[in-house]
Amino acid sequence: MNNSLLIFALIVILSSCSGGDSDLAKSGLSGNISSVMEHTYEAVHKDDGWHPGKPGAYGHRIIQYDAEGNYVKSLALTHTGDTIGYTTVRKENGETVEEVFHSVRDGRTTRTLME
Repeated sequence: MNNSLLIFALIVILSSCSGGDSDLAKSGLSGNISSVMEHTYEAVHKDDGWHPGKPGAYGHRIIQYDAEGNYVKSLALTHTGDTIGYTTVRKENGETVEEVFHSVRDGRTTRTLME
């Protein structure tokens, strides 16, 4: 699966759920959590199963939450820890309505509107 597609799918899952629960709770997390780090690896099929291979181009992603447990920002990093970009979130009435990705490599900005 393309790493960008994986990251996009996770963002959609985190932000598309509705209800009174925080984004942390929707992700199955609880407690005093301010951020979560994801590691992305290319999948390798061997011995009749899937295993992590080499780190993907977008090696890490740090998802940041506010004091109420709501997703507010994420940082995209290479597998060596260099910042690729960051995503900010705009919410209305507790629901994510917009995400904006800011690339620090090429200055590109991508805006995603949620329905």
